[in-house]
Amino acid sequence: VGRLQRPFLTRLDEQTVVLSGRGGNHETVAFLSRDNGQTFGNKFVLDTYQGEGGYTAAVPNGPRSAVICWHSDEGEAKGHPDIKVATLKVVDGK
Repeated sequence: VGRLQRPFLTRLDEQTVVLSGRGGNHETVAFLSRDNGQTFGNKFVLDTYQGEGGYTAAVPNGPRSAVICWHSDEGEAKGHPDIKVATLKVVDGK
């Protein structure tokens, strides 16, 4: 996983956990654990930012699904931060 600033854990079910946060290389990232948080893999880059951004928060919103939000310095208006939102859903059933 490497180093995350302000890591955030979200449980999706008994064995599935999402770890998200501000990663290296100016990326907002999420990792998936299918073994109750023992190991994390499947890095997903959600967004990038130039100077400031990437801090995440998430809430489960259904079976193996969560809504995640983060802030980014790459908003619609140059120089103005933006709040971004995505839905994460585990669909492989493993």
